[in-house]
Amino acid sequence: MQREAERQQRAKLRQQQQALAQAAKAAAQAQKAYEKAANLEAKERAKLYEQSRLAEVHLQNERLEETITSLQNLLKDTLSLDTAIDLQSLKQPFNEPAFQPGNLASIEPPPPPPFFPPEPRGLQKNVPGAKERHAQEVL
Repeated sequence: MQREAERQQRAKLRQQQQALAQAAKAAAQAQKAYEKAANLEAKERAKLYEQSRLAEVHLQNERLEETITSLQNLLKDTLSLDTAIDLQSLKQPFNEPAFQPGNLASIEPPPPPPFFPPEPRGLQKNVPGAKERHAQEVL
């Protein structure tokens, strides 16, 4: 009986170890599957990004080609048009306002002649410093 119990216990232990090993193996497989899916998703994202960038470049190249074509045809297109400008049609007539002289309309009287003291004559001429005094009064 005791042998039978030991045998059953060993069998149970083996089953537990096998279950544990299978669980570890399943976990490792799940981890590998997750990593593989993550790598595939990263590759897919990179591929989609590359495709979107290529589409954007293609669109920009088309726009650039259109711009280049329009610039190349610009001179041809404008030479065929009559681009003469009538400058007379752009001028606006000048309406000169009537002259308003204001205070300038009345004539002011001329200023009185300046008063200068007479030059020293006779004996005054001989007084020392008379010429200098007269020069200072005139200024």
